[in-house]
Amino acid sequence: MDHPEYISRLEIGDEIAKRTCPNHEKEGDWRDKINKQIKYRISKGQIDTNTKGQVRFLDVSEYAKQKFPEKFDDWRSKPVNFHINCYGFAGTVSGEACWLPCTLDECHQHIKELSHSNVLAWDNIRELQAEIERLKPDAERYQENCAKLALNGKKPKSKREKH
Repeated sequence: MDHPEYISRLEIGDEIAKRTCPNHEKEGDWRDKINKQIKYRISKGQIDTNTKGQVRFLDVSEYAKQKFPEKFDDWRSKPVNFHINCYGFAGTVSGEACWLPCTLDECHQHIKELSHSNVLAWDNIRELQAEIERLKPDAERYQENCAKLALNGKKPKSKREKH
């Protein structure tokens, strides 16, 4: 189901209530409870609103998915950003993702893709380590030359003899 970026708080509260209303509750009472929860999350800064007072759909979607697992799998998810840092001899590798799988098959496919990118990242690390090893002798010579120049620069200059 596609939703706009921002949607009326009452409209989205109504949609959540229709999917989640327990049999023992009146739908109107349940909708009021949902709307109060949304309003509370707005006051806490967990749900963003625009100048028209509409709520950000992805924020409400996150709330609904947490509060009522599996009832809103068809709603878009809020992007999940993360960094992976692998510290080794060669430096840092970073990654970012904005999608989480919903089904077991999607999970398996996602694991395969992440495993593949992990292998590629480690291959890159090994290549960079080899590059470092290749450049290490030059770097050591450069440091030695810098030290010699600094040492020579500190010696008093000898006077030239006049002819």
